[in-house]
Parts: sequence; C-alpha cells; structure tokens
Amino acid sequence: MFGGPRRPPGLLAEIGRTLPCGATSELLGTAWRGVPPDTGAVVGLVVAVLVGVLVGVVGAVRLFRWDR
Repeated sequence: MFGGPRRPPGLLAEIGRTLPCGATSELLGTAWRGVPPDTGAVVGLVVAVLVGVLVGVVGAVRLFRWDR
C-alpha cells in the first residue's frame, strides 16, 4: 500500500486503521506475524460488509419489481 495505515499522525492513523482498506492491511499484517488482530479492524470490516450487503439488497429490491 502507500506506507501503511500507521503513517499519518494521531487520529488520522486510527481512522485509517478502521476503514476497510486499512483494516484489511492491519488484519493481513497481524495474520502474517501470528498475533491476535485488533478489534477495531475486525469491527471496521464487519461494518463495511454489512453496509455493502444492505445496499445491495435494497438496490436489488428497488431495481427488480416482481408482479404479483
């Protein structure tokens, strides 16, 4: 990536570790080192997946109209 999510200072680094791209980088790095993952990274990825599924389902329901 572009220097990892820890490169920016302070609060920006924390936000970067929580967003999906930074969370993925963090989780892959911890898996590679064999240490337990950060809770914030896991929560960030779970939220991103749930939002993506919700947007996909709502979009599909609005796009496809079934006649009764």
